[in-house]
Amino acid sequence: VCSSTAADGRGCVAQLLAAFDGSRSVASLQLASEEQLHGCGAYACREPPSPLPAPLGAGADGQAPLWHLSHVAEKPTIQYAREHLRTPGLPDGTFLASFGHYALTPAIFAALRADPRCHFTEAVDSLRRREGLYGVLIEGVRWDLGTTSTYIEALRAQAHQE
Repeated sequence: VCSSTAADGRGCVAQLLAAFDGSRSVASLQLASEEQLHGCGAYACREPPSPLPAPLGAGADGQAPLWHLSHVAEKPTIQYAREHLRTPGLPDGTFLASFGHYALTPAIFAALRADPRCHFTEAVDSLRRREGLYGVLIEGVRWDLGTTSTYIEALRAQAHQE
C-alpha cells in the first residue's frame, strides 16, 4: 500500500509512469536507513542526478530526475550495503531502496524465462546489466503489508488522511 506526498497531487504510480518512456526500465525508489535494508531491495547509483531531488536537495522543476542505477541487491546486510551500495550525495547510513513499483521493458520476460527459479530482483539486475536500469525517487510513503505491525501502521495512516 502506498500514499503520495507529492505537492502536485500525483499518485506514486503516476510519478513512476511519468519517468517511463518505454525505451528503458525504471524502478521506483525511496530512501532507507541501513537498519531497514534487511527487508527490501536496494540500489546504488554511481552518479546521482544534479541537483539532488527533494527531499535531498532543492530539486528541479518539472519531471523528477532519473537515477542511473549501477547495482541491485535483495535484502542486503548492512556490511554489504556499506561496501557495495553507497551512493554519492546521500547521507551516511542512507541508501536507495525499492519502493516496490516498476515500469519495465518487455526484456524482463526473457530474463524471467531464462531461469524459472530466478528471483525477481535477479531478473531486474539481469535487465540492468543488459539494457540499463533507472530509478525515480517517489514522493510518498509505502507500507509492506507482510507483517501485522506494518499492516496496522498503514491502516492508521490511511485513517488519518480521510
